[in-house]
Amino acid sequence: MFKKETIEKIADLARVEMDEKTKDKMKDDLSKVLNYVDKLKEVDVSGVDFKSISPIFNRVREDRVEDVDEVTKEKMRAMGKNKDSYFRVESI
Repeated sequence: MFKKETIEKIADLARVEMDEKTKDKMKDDLSKVLNYVDKLKEVDVSGVDFKSISPIFNRVREDRVEDVDEVTKEKMRAMGKNKDSYFRVESI
């Protein structure tokens, strides 16, 4: 199902070096996975209510500002990446 060139491209994108034996094994393994996924697509799940199997709830906590103790403040000062008792992080 997979061509050797496809495995080489995936390895290159992931920056993973593979010898020929590993490439062949990866080709076989990925083909088996995709064949299994194709078999799963054949299963009729039209009558299944997935909400009853795994109900999804948004569990969130309330945001609140809390004062930190002196030990934490000292650790933040030691890191050198803080401002007004907050951690300063790199922008994305």
